[in-house]
Amino acid sequence: MKKLGCVLCIVVMSVMGGCARQQNSSSANLQPISVNKPAEARPPGQQQLYTAYNIWIVPSHNMKCINYKYGRNILPAGTPVQKVHIGEDDRPPQEYIGFETAGDNRKFKIYYQQSWHPGKKIDDFKNIMFTPQTFQEMTEGLSQREIEAIQAGHVVEGMTRKAVLIAYGYPPEHKTPTLDQNVWMYWSNKLTSFNVCFDDKQITMTCK
Repeated sequence: MKKLGCVLCIVVMSVMGGCARQQNSSSANLQPISVNKPAEARPPGQQQLYTAYNIWIVPSHNMKCINYKYGRNILPAGTPVQKVHIGEDDRPPQEYIGFETAGDNRKFKIYYQQSWHPGKKIDDFKNIMFTPQTFQEMTEGLSQREIEAIQAGHVVEGMTRKAVLIAYGYPPEHKTPTLDQNVWMYWSNKLTSFNVCFDDKQITMTCK
Protein backbone atom coordinates (compact mmCIF):
# COMPACT_ATOMS: atom_id res chain seq x y z
CA MET A 1 0.00 0.00 0.00
CA LYS A 2 1.31 3.44 -0.88
CA LYS A 3 2.49 5.40 2.14
CA LEU A 4 0.38 8.41 2.93
CA GLY A 5 1.72 11.91 3.56
CA CYS A 6 3.17 12.70 6.95
CA VAL A 7 0.31 15.05 7.73
CA LEU A 8 -2.10 12.11 7.85
CA CYS A 9 -1.44 9.79 10.74
CA ILE A 10 -1.70 6.15 9.80
CA VAL A 11 -1.07 3.90 12.76
CA VAL A 12 0.13 0.54 11.50
CA MET A 13 -0.18 -2.60 13.56
CA SER A 14 1.22 -5.99 12.68
CA VAL A 15 0.89 -9.22 14.58
CA MET A 16 4.63 -9.46 14.05
CA GLY A 17 5.10 -6.32 16.13
CA GLY A 18 4.53 -2.59 15.92
CA CYS A 19 2.86 0.32 17.60
CA ALA A 20 -0.25 -0.04 19.70
CA ARG A 21 -3.45 1.20 18.15
CA GLN A 22 -6.57 2.83 19.52
CA GLN A 23 -9.60 0.54 19.64
CA ASN A 24 -13.24 1.49 20.06
CA SER A 25 -16.44 -0.24 21.10
CA SER A 26 -20.05 0.79 20.59
CA SER A 27 -23.22 -0.60 19.08
CA ALA A 28 -23.01 -1.72 15.46
CA ASN A 29 -24.03 0.90 12.92
CA LEU A 30 -22.85 0.60 9.34
CA GLN A 31 -24.50 3.51 7.58
CA PRO A 32 -24.87 6.75 9.59
CA ILE A 33 -23.45 8.74 6.65
CA SER A 34 -25.36 9.27 3.42
CA VAL A 35 -22.86 8.39 0.72
CA ASN A 36 -25.00 7.13 -2.13
CA LYS A 37 -28.40 5.74 -2.95
CA PRO A 38 -28.60 2.06 -1.88
CA ALA A 39 -28.55 -0.41 -4.73
CA GLU A 40 -31.60 -2.15 -3.25
CA ALA A 41 -33.71 0.94 -4.06
CA ARG A 42 -33.04 0.36 -7.78
CA PRO A 43 -35.87 -1.19 -9.82
CA PRO A 44 -34.41 -4.54 -11.00
CA GLY A 45 -32.95 -4.42 -14.52
CA GLN A 46 -33.71 -0.74 -15.07
CA GLN A 47 -30.53 1.05 -14.02
CA GLN A 48 -26.81 0.53 -14.45
CA LEU A 49 -24.94 -0.27 -11.25
CA TYR A 50 -21.47 1.02 -10.35
CA THR A 51 -18.91 0.16 -7.68
CA ALA A 52 -19.57 2.50 -4.74
CA TYR A 53 -15.92 2.57 -3.63
CA ASN A 54 -12.44 1.48 -4.72
CA ILE A 55 -11.97 -2.28 -4.57
CA TRP A 56 -8.44 -3.65 -4.45
CA ILE A 57 -7.84 -6.52 -6.89
CA VAL A 58 -5.70 -9.03 -5.00
CA PRO A 59 -5.32 -12.84 -5.35
CA SER A 60 -8.83 -14.23 -5.74
CA HIS A 61 -8.91 -16.06 -2.40
CA ASN A 62 -8.13 -12.75 -0.66
CA MET A 63 -10.86 -10.75 -2.39
CA LYS A 64 -13.02 -10.17 0.68
CA CYS A 65 -15.54 -7.64 1.97
CA ILE A 66 -12.80 -6.42 4.33
CA ASN A 67 -11.19 -5.05 1.11
CA TYR A 68 -7.47 -5.64 1.73
CA LYS A 69 -5.51 -2.64 0.47
CA TYR A 70 -2.19 -3.77 -0.94
CA GLY A 71 -0.73 -3.29 -4.38
CA ARG A 72 -1.82 -0.75 -6.96
CA ASN A 73 -4.32 -2.86 -8.91
CA ILE A 74 -7.63 -1.21 -8.09
CA LEU A 75 -11.14 -1.53 -9.49
CA PRO A 76 -12.08 2.15 -9.26
CA ALA A 77 -15.16 3.58 -7.61
CA GLY A 78 -17.70 4.25 -10.33
CA THR A 79 -16.82 1.17 -12.43
CA PRO A 80 -19.96 -0.07 -14.25
CA VAL A 81 -20.87 -3.64 -13.27
CA GLN A 82 -23.43 -6.29 -14.18
CA LYS A 83 -24.73 -9.70 -13.08
CA VAL A 84 -24.46 -8.82 -9.40
CA HIS A 85 -25.44 -11.82 -7.29
CA ILE A 86 -24.79 -13.73 -4.07
CA GLY A 87 -23.35 -17.24 -4.36
CA GLU A 88 -21.58 -19.87 -2.30
CA ASP A 89 -18.51 -21.99 -3.00
CA ASP A 90 -18.64 -25.65 -2.00
CA ARG A 91 -15.08 -26.26 -0.82
CA PRO A 92 -14.81 -24.73 1.64
CA PRO A 93 -18.40 -23.48 1.99
CA GLN A 94 -18.15 -19.71 1.78
CA GLU A 95 -20.56 -17.03 0.64
CA TYR A 96 -19.48 -14.44 -1.88
CA ILE A 97 -20.76 -11.43 -3.81
CA GLY A 98 -20.23 -12.07 -7.51
CA PHE A 99 -20.29 -9.60 -10.38
CA GLU A 100 -18.80 -8.75 -13.77
CA THR A 101 -17.39 -5.47 -15.01
CA ALA A 102 -19.50 -4.15 -17.85
CA GLY A 103 -17.75 -4.04 -21.21
CA ASP A 104 -14.77 -6.31 -20.58
CA ASN A 105 -16.73 -8.93 -18.55
CA ARG A 106 -14.08 -9.51 -15.90
CA LYS A 107 -15.54 -11.77 -13.20
CA PHE A 108 -15.01 -11.18 -9.48
CA LYS A 109 -15.97 -12.90 -6.25
CA ILE A 110 -15.83 -10.90 -3.03
CA TYR A 111 -15.92 -13.34 -0.10
CA TYR A 112 -17.82 -12.59 3.07
CA GLN A 113 -16.62 -13.58 6.55
CA GLN A 114 -19.29 -13.09 9.21
CA SER A 115 -16.88 -12.71 12.15
CA TRP A 116 -15.47 -9.52 10.63
CA HIS A 117 -18.91 -8.00 10.15
CA PRO A 118 -20.98 -8.66 13.30
CA GLY A 119 -24.62 -7.70 13.03
CA LYS A 120 -24.51 -7.56 9.22
CA LYS A 121 -25.37 -10.00 6.47
CA ILE A 122 -23.90 -10.47 3.04
CA ASP A 123 -26.97 -8.76 1.53
CA ASP A 124 -26.09 -5.61 3.48
CA PHE A 125 -22.68 -5.55 1.85
CA LYS A 126 -24.07 -6.18 -1.60
CA ASN A 127 -26.29 -3.14 -1.16
CA ILE A 128 -23.44 -0.83 -0.11
CA MET A 129 -20.84 -2.19 -2.54
CA PHE A 130 -22.81 -1.03 -5.58
CA THR A 131 -24.82 2.08 -6.41
CA PRO A 132 -26.86 3.40 -9.34
CA GLN A 133 -24.91 6.66 -9.05
CA THR A 134 -22.04 7.46 -11.40
CA PHE A 135 -18.68 8.51 -10.01
CA GLN A 136 -19.52 12.15 -10.74
CA GLU A 137 -22.82 11.83 -8.87
CA MET A 138 -21.39 10.04 -5.83
CA THR A 139 -18.55 12.56 -5.47
CA GLU A 140 -20.78 15.62 -5.84
CA GLY A 141 -19.82 18.23 -3.25
CA LEU A 142 -16.32 16.84 -2.68
CA SER A 143 -13.26 18.96 -3.32
CA GLN A 144 -11.03 18.35 -6.33
CA ARG A 145 -8.28 17.28 -3.93
CA GLU A 146 -10.56 14.64 -2.41
CA ILE A 147 -11.59 13.37 -5.83
CA GLU A 148 -7.98 13.09 -6.97
CA ALA A 149 -7.07 11.19 -3.80
CA ILE A 150 -9.98 8.78 -4.34
CA GLN A 151 -8.86 8.17 -7.92
CA ALA A 152 -5.31 7.52 -6.71
CA GLY A 153 -6.57 5.00 -4.13
CA HIS A 154 -5.45 6.77 -0.97
CA VAL A 155 -6.63 9.26 1.64
CA VAL A 156 -5.12 12.63 2.57
CA GLU A 157 -5.54 15.07 5.41
CA GLY A 158 -8.67 17.17 5.01
CA MET A 159 -10.85 14.45 3.46
CA THR A 160 -14.37 14.09 4.75
CA ARG A 161 -15.76 10.80 5.97
CA LYS A 162 -17.83 10.53 2.81
CA ALA A 163 -14.67 10.84 0.69
CA VAL A 164 -12.84 8.21 2.78
CA LEU A 165 -15.74 5.78 2.31
CA ILE A 166 -15.50 6.17 -1.47
CA ALA A 167 -11.72 5.81 -1.38
CA TYR A 168 -11.47 2.85 1.02
CA GLY A 169 -14.96 1.44 1.51
CA TYR A 170 -16.47 0.68 4.91
CA PRO A 171 -14.15 -0.23 7.80
CA PRO A 172 -14.84 -3.75 9.15
CA GLU A 173 -17.38 -3.63 11.97
CA HIS A 174 -15.52 -5.95 14.34
CA LYS A 175 -13.06 -3.09 15.01
CA THR A 176 -15.11 -0.08 13.86
CA PRO A 177 -18.68 -0.85 14.98
CA THR A 178 -19.97 2.64 14.14
CA LEU A 179 -18.93 5.32 11.67
CA ASP A 180 -19.55 7.89 14.41
CA GLN A 181 -16.16 6.94 15.85
CA ASN A 182 -13.26 9.28 15.19
CA VAL A 183 -10.92 6.38 14.44
CA TRP A 184 -11.64 3.90 11.62
CA MET A 185 -9.50 0.76 11.35
CA TYR A 186 -8.69 -0.77 7.96
CA TRP A 187 -6.51 -3.69 6.83
CA SER A 188 -3.69 -3.73 4.30
CA ASN A 189 -3.48 -7.54 4.51
CA LYS A 190 -4.17 -10.33 7.01
CA LEU A 191 -1.36 -9.17 9.28
CA THR A 192 -1.37 -5.39 9.04
CA SER A 193 -3.98 -2.82 10.00
CA PHE A 194 -3.94 0.96 10.06
CA ASN A 195 -6.11 3.78 11.41
CA VAL A 196 -7.68 6.74 9.67
CA CYS A 197 -8.59 9.48 12.15
CA PHE A 198 -11.09 12.33 12.11
CA ASP A 199 -11.95 15.38 14.14
CA ASP A 200 -15.48 16.33 15.11
CA LYS A 201 -15.95 18.15 11.79
CA GLN A 202 -15.50 14.90 9.87
CA ILE A 203 -12.06 15.90 8.57
CA THR A 204 -9.05 13.61 8.79
CA MET A 205 -6.62 14.64 11.49
CA THR A 206 -3.60 13.49 13.44
CA CYS A 207 -4.29 10.45 15.62
CA LYS A 208 -3.76 10.94 19.33
